[in-house]
Amino acid sequence: MEAKKAMDVVLLDLRPLSVEVDAFLICHGTSLRHVKALCEAAREKLKKIGDTVFLTEGLAEGNWVLMDCGDFLVHIFNEQSRDFYRLEGLWSHASVIKPMAPSA
Repeated sequence: MEAKKAMDVVLLDLRPLSVEVDAFLICHGTSLRHVKALCEAAREKLKKIGDTVFLTEGLAEGNWVLMDCGDFLVHIFNEQSRDFYRLEGLWSHASVIKPMAPSA
């Protein structure tokens, strides 16, 4: 995601908080095209490491793309939707698995 210049990448550990999902990867893009490019990059990387994307929703609109990978979910937002839904705030009890480098 960082290679495609994803903004504010966060990886949350949900294992202590959820029996359904282990982690969320959350980031945002700067435009519809950027969000779609991030989704494609995530799909390619997941395929390369042997993970499966079972479901992708929201790609046509590009406001909030949800990629269901079984044990973890990838959330790719546009900036306005990320600010509105504030997933990090909703899951504020989750710990960050690995701090990601800030985006420029």
